[in-house]
Order: sequence, then structure tokens, then C-alpha cells
Amino acid sequence: MMRSATKILPIVLVGLSLPVSAGNAQSALEIEPLTSKPKVFRAADFRISADQILSQTESYQLAVFSGAVSGIPKGEVIDRINAPPLVAILQQEVAILDRTSGMVWRSGEVPESAAYPGGTRVAVGTAPGAMWQPGKLALSADAGGVEVQVEQTALRRVQGFMLKYTLHNPGARARSLTFVTAQAPLVKRPTSWGFTPQYRAMTETLHSAPGEIDGGVATHSNAEGAIAFGLSDAAGVTGRSVREAIAAAWKGSRSASPAAATALWRTVDLPPKARIDLFLVVAVGEDSTSAVRSLLADPARAATEAETTIDDDIRLLFSRMPVLNHPDARVTRFYHAGAMQLLCARWRLPGKLLLDPWYASLGLDSGGMNAYIWGSNYVRVPLTLFDPAAVKARLLAFTAAPIAEHYSIDAITGAGLGPVYSHNAYAFVSAVDEYLRVTGDRSVLKEVRSGKSMLDWLIAMAEYGESTRDPDGNNLLDYGSDQNLLELKKTGNGPGYVHEVPSPNAERAYTYDTVADILAEEDNPKAHAELIGKFRKAAARVRRAVNSILWLEEPGWYGTRQRNGAVVPVYSIQIFDLLRVPGMVSRERALRLAAHINDDEFLGPWGVRSLSRRDRLWDWRDHDHAGPMTFMGDAAQLVADLFQAGMIDAAWRAWERILWWPEHLAIWPQGIANDDYSSRFPPSARFGGRLSAGLTNALCAAAGPETVIRGLFGADPGRDGSIAFAAGRRSQDGPSSLAYPFRGHTWNVTQRREGLDVRREDGLAVSLFREDGRLRFAVRPQELVIEASTRLGGAGRLTVAVPFLKQHLKVRTPAALSVRAGDSSVSPGIAGDRLVLDLDEVPAHGVQIRITQRATGSRAE
Repeated sequence: MMRSATKILPIVLVGLSLPVSAGNAQSALEIEPLTSKPKVFRAADFRISADQILSQTESYQLAVFSGAVSGIPKGEVIDRINAPPLVAILQQEVAILDRTSGMVWRSGEVPESAAYPGGTRVAVGTAPGAMWQPGKLALSADAGGVEVQVEQTALRRVQGFMLKYTLHNPGARARSLTFVTAQAPLVKRPTSWGFTPQYRAMTETLHSAPGEIDGGVATHSNAEGAIAFGLSDAAGVTGRSVREAIAAAWKGSRSASPAAATALWRTVDLPPKARIDLFLVVAVGEDSTSAVRSLLADPARAATEAETTIDDDIRLLFSRMPVLNHPDARVTRFYHAGAMQLLCARWRLPGKLLLDPWYASLGLDSGGMNAYIWGSNYVRVPLTLFDPAAVKARLLAFTAAPIAEHYSIDAITGAGLGPVYSHNAYAFVSAVDEYLRVTGDRSVLKEVRSGKSMLDWLIAMAEYGESTRDPDGNNLLDYGSDQNLLELKKTGNGPGYVHEVPSPNAERAYTYDTVADILAEEDNPKAHAELIGKFRKAAARVRRAVNSILWLEEPGWYGTRQRNGAVVPVYSIQIFDLLRVPGMVSRERALRLAAHINDDEFLGPWGVRSLSRRDRLWDWRDHDHAGPMTFMGDAAQLVADLFQAGMIDAAWRAWERILWWPEHLAIWPQGIANDDYSSRFPPSARFGGRLSAGLTNALCAAAGPETVIRGLFGADPGRDGSIAFAAGRRSQDGPSSLAYPFRGHTWNVTQRREGLDVRREDGLAVSLFREDGRLRFAVRPQELVIEASTRLGGAGRLTVAVPFLKQHLKVRTPAALSVRAGDSSVSPGIAGDRLVLDLDEVPAHGVQIRITQRATGSRAE
């Protein structure tokens, strides 16, 4: 809401004291905007060497995915496939026999001069020198003097992979080679897609799928599903094991009776310096056999189509995301790589999953295909900009679960999973609020699921726990033990982060106020007057309770009230969430909270710890919320929260520690270590002790762009169509800009040392000459309302483009304009094509400038 101010300095048109960059000849009355032309991104722009990717402690560091399928590589083959509703472990090997020399090469192993000696199976992983990009992995190997290049491409039209093997004979003599692919897959149709990877359960239950061969296609199936393999111009043989099948292929056998393993093989002659491409196709599902045959008809085209599809996805993503122009390449790379995490979690499987597209909370390694309600908050900013229709469908699916009883929903059935989680209410309301703000589509509030409209569900979320979780009536809810407070997961009943916790209790104030605002904006707000009043009062009571009961003065921290009434400090990163709640934390207390972001407490060498090192619950093993690691979305949101609270230096201190992520992460995982783990995990030593943990990918990682959008540039769309931007640059930073799409317009925001400049393609141009400025705009048919504010207060100068005002307000001269600052009418000056207002104070609470056409009878010619 715009607020008023009362004082305006006299207009001065010469001798401006505001700074102008050296060498900049333009008038200080205008800040030169930066151009923000969108770059056309392709998958190759996100290419990264496997040698540069962090070690992983619990899962797989890479996945080759398309949106229809994901696969875990093992050297030159794909080892595991997640193709909802099926998962498969291929138990596949590729081998080459050089019949000229008798050398045998097996995928992942060095050549050996024996018929087939066996050997130790390699761990799931990638060969050194492999190059990953979205949708594809390329690597090479030396097969005893034969060069092997491999491209593994995930397909979209078919749930499967195209593996291209290029065999090159660099020598001076001809080679006769037999190429073999052998596999004994396990196939499973999960009954539920919870957090745990399905592969783990498959190795315990062994859902084997016997195979048979027809021509160059091997098909394996069981009662749960099927998977097919194809190799052009190949013969086939079966065996009881992969080893037996490969041995039979060496002999040139062609038996095809059903068995656990199959092998497809063909012999090729390579003259000196010659090369040949062999295509191995893998498809999953009921029609996998026919799909393989179709793909083998033109495999190169199928691979190219798949790569084009990934490129199209990436172009679409960045055509909808704000365009960033920043002098620090680390910042732009962080922003773009963070946005890419949306595609890592997006599945396009119409008819197979609950929604199309489906955004899984995790999932590339078959764990976490469900959607966690609380995760919606981490992606509400970028996902609403990129795919608002999917956000709407997702929110409605949560209400159908229903949201009041579970923390997530199943990917296929939509059934609710697990108990209610403490952050459900806030995460849900904030996601609905962002959708309303960005789209202006209030029709979603009338949609009915589980017997309630969306508006009713918002009310229910605001009232959550009022009658059941506040037995002592102190306006703080008791969220119980670790079952509903997953942050630490090991404190039981305490003492710890349990019972009356600062977050999510503080989030209730936001929830109450936001739902009250939405109700007040309904067509008949009087019908909700009683409820609106109740929520306003409840929000105020929660703020008072959090600040009077939970604040601990000595450590400068919000404590946690235990069941026995004691308030103890638990130094969790969750406490910083309070900075996100409007009006919750005073400036003085915010500074004291931010003081904990230092090297001895929350700042590790490589990022932000989830728990301060001073906390007694600190645990080196915890990759989530209780130690030196961080749940992937938390660090990025913390940076945005610090920016929003005006803690610019603290925001940059935290951000500087995580800007390295794109250099060593292809897919951003569930957790990231922020301290040196080399003594515990020696492979991490070459990365300075850095490593990742948890599952392969995490949707919450897409919070990365929020550091730029909500954080650095303070983008704040309003449900009423207004929009605000703020400057988050430091004095030493160069100029930067953001082109933000909002309701049919593109808002170009430029931050410079001179101040903040905001322009629109229709000629709207406003500059606030304050380095710490913030501007909110409400462009209405008969008025332009601008609220200017600063973090530190003091004088400032505001300029507005006159041509836009003349066109928008339909006046012939600037003299026909009425300008009011708060309750006072003012007479601005004119410099060139700019209306100029000198303000003696631009406070944190804002000064409102309202520009309209003068009343009839006073309009100038």
C-alpha cells in the first residue's frame, strides 16, 4: 500500500549535487538504462565436464534426462532408468572383441587378452573426461587400440535412450570387431513414489524380467512392465547371466530361448583410419518393442530430435524468465543454472502422471517423484513466472489430497502422503499469493476440491492449529516433535527445535494477513468483514508473541519454547525465515540476527551452514538441516530474505559463498556441504573438501533465481497490478539490469551508483537518485502512482518521463498535470523531457507521488 509524505524541496534545475559516473556526459537527471537482450540458450551452454563435478556421498552425481525419462550412467552404458510409471536396473554391459588380436574390452574396464575373464564390476559413475549437458552425456574410451566414442541421449517421444557408439580404427591395419551389448534387467512398477529411490528397493526384491529376441530386438518383460533393446543388423543370443550371454555372442551363437539375460551382437570390419557408428536403442513400456524398431529405422534423426526438444525447452524457459544483465559473470551463471533446475524436475508424461507437466520434488534417481507441499515456497517465484498454468494445477492437486492432512501428494494418483508438516500452511498460502500477484487470475479462488473452494482452503490454512495446538493460549502453536518438524529430525521431544518454534510460528502472521488481504479484495468484502478483522488481530498477536516470548536478548536470537516452558536458542538457518515476514523483525533485531552470518557460526568456507557451529546439535553427518550441509533451497532463499530485509552486505556475504555452485554442479542435489569433508571423504579433497549429498536433484534448487528476482532487484508484484523494485547492489558493484515481464509489459530495471531507473516499453521511465532506493508503481487509467522509499532515509530526487505522462493522462503540456506528494500539492520542475521532484526525505516507509490530469477548469493549454 502506498503511504504519504509531506515535504518537497524547492526545485533546482542547475548545480545538481547527485553523483554522475566519470566519463558519463549525460545529465544527472536521467540514468542511462542497460539493455537486457535475451540470450538464446541451448543445452550446450550448460555443458560441464564430469571431472569438474563434485563427489556425491549418497546418490548419483549425474543423470541424463529428457522430461520423459532419466538415466544413471555407468561408464559407457546407462545402468538405471526412471521412466514413470516404471523403473528399471539394466545390469547392462557393452563389450568389444578384436578378433584380429584377441583383445577383449568391457565397458568400465581395461582391455584384457582373454576370452572373457570376468573381473570386478565398476561402481555406478562416469568415465573421466565425460562431458555432460542437459539431455546428453558424451565420453570416450580406448578399447585396446580401437577408439570408442559414446553419446548417451535421453529421448522424449519415447521413454528411452539412444546410445551412439562410434568405433574408430586409428591404426594402419584392418580390424575385425564384434560389438556386444548384454543385459539382464530388473523392471518394477512402484506402488508409491515416496522419498526413497526405487532402485534401492529393486535390488532387494529382484523384479527380474526374462528376455527373448526377435531379429535385432531383445524384449524383457514381467507382470509389471517391459523394456526393449535394439541394435541395427544384430544377431541375438540369451543366457542365464550377462557373462554367459556375452560368452555365447563370442561364439557366434544365435539361440533365442527366453532367459534372464540377452545379448545383441554384430561383427564389423574396419579398414585403417575408418570409423563406424553403431546405435543401441533402449525403450521402456508396453510398446517398447515396436518403439525400438521404429527408432532403429533412423536412429541419428531420433537423437537429433531429442536434442532439439531439449533446446526448445531451454529456449522456452528463458523466454519467460526475467533477463539479467550483471557485470559479475558468476552472478549471471548462478541465475541461469538455478533456473535450469526447473527443467531437471519437470516431467512431460500426459496420461501417466497426475499432471502434465509434473514438477517432482526430486526424482531423477527415482526417489522423491512425489510433490512436497512445503517445497512450493522455494520455487514460487521462478515457477510462477515460467509455468503459471502448472502452478495452478499443482495448487488444486494439493487441495484435493487434501492439504490439511498430508505433506505431499503421489505423482500418479494424487493421493496424500505422510503427516501434516509444520510449513504446509505458509508454503501453500505463499504459493497461491504469488500466483495471484503474477497472473491476476482470481478465478482459481472459486475452484472446488475436496468439498472446499480454494478461498475456503486459504481460510483453513490460516486457521490451522488455532483450536488444537495452542493449549496455553499464548498465541504460539506447539508443532510437536520431529515428526512434524523435519528440520533436525533427531531431537525427539527436546530440548531442541521442537514445540513452539519461531518458524513456522512467525509465518502465521504472514498467513493471517495475506488471507485477510485476499478476502478484502473479493467482490463482496463485507461478507468477510468479521473474518478479516479476526485475522488482522490474530496476526498482530502472533507478532507480539514471537517478539515478547521467543526473543533472547543476550544472544540476539529467537529461541524455541520447550514443553516445560523454557526458551532455548537453537541456531538453525530456519530462524532467518522471520526476515521474510513483513513487520515481524525490527531493524535492530534484524541486524543482530544478521551478525550471526559469520565464519564462526553460519558461514562455512563453501556456503551457509544449516546449523551454526555453536549449536550443541551440530552433526557432521546431517546433509539436511542439522550441520555443515544445507538443504539446497535454503541458502538461496536466505540471500533473498537478507536483500528483502535491507541487509545488503549480509546478503552478499552469504551469496559470495555459493556462487561457485554452477562450476561444480551439473544438477543441483538435495544437499551441499559447506565445510571441508576431505578427511571423511577423500575423493572430495580435490574440490577443497566440498561434496554433495542426498538425492541427485531437488526442485527447491530452483530457488536460485529468487536471489536475483526477489533479492538483488527486489521485484515485488502486487495483486492489484502494482509492482515494486529495489536496489540491492553494493557501492563497489558495476551497473546491472533486469527485464521483468509482468502482466503484458516488460519492466526494465537498472541499478547504478547514481540510483535506480525503471522503464517500460510504452515509454514509462522513472529514476530515483538514491543508491539504496525502492520504487513501487501503480499505473491506472487516469493516474500514475509512485511510491519511493530508501533503506537509510534522507533526501532524493525523482524524475518521470513527460512524454509518457502526456500520452497516458491525455494532456498537451506538463502544466496540465496535477502532482501530489502525500496530502500536499506540489509544483515540480521540468528538465528536458523529465518532470523533476526534489524530496527532502525518502523514508523507509515511503513517500507517495500521485500524478493525474488537473481538474476541469484548471487545465493548462
